[in-house]
Amino acid sequence: MHLHRNLVSGMALVAFFALLAPNAGAVLLFHETFDYANDSVLHDAADWTGSAPANQMVIRNGDTAGDNSSASLAVTGITGTGGRLLFTSVGANGTGNYTLPEGQEVTGDNATFYWSFLYKPITAQGGNYVMHNRTNGSTQSQMGRIWTLDTAAPNALFGARIRDSASLNPDPGPGYPVGTTIFVVTKTTIVPGDTGNDTFEIWINPTPGSAETTATVTSLPEIPTNNIDPVTGFQGFRFRTREGLTGVFEFDELRIGTTWEDVTALLGSAGDGDGDGDGDGGGGSTADPDAGMPVAGAIGLGLLAGAAAFAGAFFVRGKK
Repeated sequence: MHLHRNLVSGMALVAFFALLAPNAGAVLLFHETFDYANDSVLHDAADWTGSAPANQMVIRNGDTAGDNSSASLAVTGITGTGGRLLFTSVGANGTGNYTLPEGQEVTGDNATFYWSFLYKPITAQGGNYVMHNRTNGSTQSQMGRIWTLDTAAPNALFGARIRDSASLNPDPGPGYPVGTTIFVVTKTTIVPGDTGNDTFEIWINPTPGSAETTATVTSLPEIPTNNIDPVTGFQGFRFRTREGLTGVFEFDELRIGTTWEDVTALLGSAGDGDGDGDGDGGGGSTADPDAGMPVAGAIGLGLLAGAAAFAGAFFVRGKK
């Protein structure tokens, strides 16, 4: 009788801790606070490469020209730390590239790839793409793009696009005033089937910490030959200056993950103790060095192991 009762009690504890264990599939892949030396260029910073022309992607830090008399940007629920990225496009090609560590590529049918960031237009923007996924191995290496629009000038607008112009779906507006910081979330989904059916979605000013809702704007169907290869998937992210892209913008608090929760959690508030969103207290950028076993998943497995050991102790005690 004691053996049965103790064993059942132990297994109940295992089940209880299993319910508490976080989803091992969710992981914040990258978090960039732009906490680098003032006037340094992005492609010289840790974790970044590229070839942007001089003064097109530079760090602003140590000043008070951001939001709330700080060097960072902020919206309700997200307060930046460190610095910010000043992006000046004069219509010339340039890149700022982040590549996921080897083995952390996001692959497979139905895979989702999210990024979020704070954005402030300093001047009116001219139209072209300014940020996109890195999808080497697919039909093209830049599948899933944010397109800047000047149809509401001087207000800023974004459009969602996979690759071809046929897939560009503009936000109808009314737009976002110059000098106003907004919170932006994107999601790219690899939809099964090679029919040009992958999707790129954009949310403007969702509430940080809230559940995923219908996107502000979603890309239109692509031509059938434009597809993200599920085998190679997503390898990273890129800032891009292009012909036709003009204007001055600021970016801050770039986060990359595989779930909505990864990139929309509160930052710099009671929901985030040290303000960096991932609990490690670091500045600059933070990339999870062990995304194959996310920190949350490791904690969950540790809880399960402890519960199993506890159940085993009950079992042995019962035998005695």
